[in-house]
Amino acid sequence: MLQTLHWVAFVFHTVSAILSLSNDTGGQSKDIYVERTTLMTNVSRSTSRESLGAQDVLLWIFLNELITAFSHAYAIYVYYSRQMSDSQSHAFESLRRSLEYCITAAILPVALVLSVTDMAFADVVFIFIINAVIQMLGYLEDPRLMLLAFMLLASEILYTCIMVFGIDYSALSNPTFFVLVGVVYILFYVSFGLVKLVNIKKKYIEDEVYVILSITCKISLSWLIIGNIYTMYYELCDGSKACEMAEKSMFYGYWFVYQVGHLVFGTVGLLVSGYIVYREKTIYEYELI
Repeated sequence: MLQTLHWVAFVFHTVSAILSLSNDTGGQSKDIYVERTTLMTNVSRSTSRESLGAQDVLLWIFLNELITAFSHAYAIYVYYSRQMSDSQSHAFESLRRSLEYCITAAILPVALVLSVTDMAFADVVFIFIINAVIQMLGYLEDPRLMLLAFMLLASEILYTCIMVFGIDYSALSNPTFFVLVGVVYILFYVSFGLVKLVNIKKKYIEDEVYVILSITCKISLSWLIIGNIYTMYYELCDGSKACEMAEKSMFYGYWFVYQVGHLVFGTVGLLVSGYIVYREKTIYEYELI
């Protein structure tokens, strides 16, 4: 079953990666910047932003999908090249997953913020470092470290939500999915963490749940972001060069129906994973003393 799921994940993420970049016309970009402050007389100061270069948001999502597809392809190769016991398989999956998530779980919140506004370079560094620590704590599979991991995850989510929910979307006719994508991001990211709080004795089932979440939730969130990007250009474009470039893409248009489909796809994966976890659950008992 696990090998089959890896094949499905590899195909889905590969197709998603190709589609995300195949119609990228280069206009969907935001800046990653550093702030430069100059001290002046009378204890005054001058602050400016220095761009580190325009960031193609679709390229970030493409990299997320490509790395994920490669990770599942590597898993397929390993399973076909050698026989492993259940414990060996779980050890391999834990390491593979943790290394993959160190990158991909950081890319998506950065892409989410860049889809609506510019982003400070210090914030990008913060997201990647804090995410790497979260994955390290999760890899150790020590219930006593889970609280620390969730506290770090909460800070990452809080930052992302401040950036996403702090945007004024009043110029859009229907900003529902621009707000909803932040809610979906919270639900999906917390769901990955909650699996670690449940002591699933059959570890291969835990590994299968993570692959199901990868197929559904990661792809759903990626394409909700892409849909928001093209919807924003479709509604707000008025003859700029960036708009002219965006209009050349076949994805340019109003994405409401497709957004509903992506939301349903991710929600179904979340519900299926939740049912499997509930069926197999054994909650850790924490020692308070």
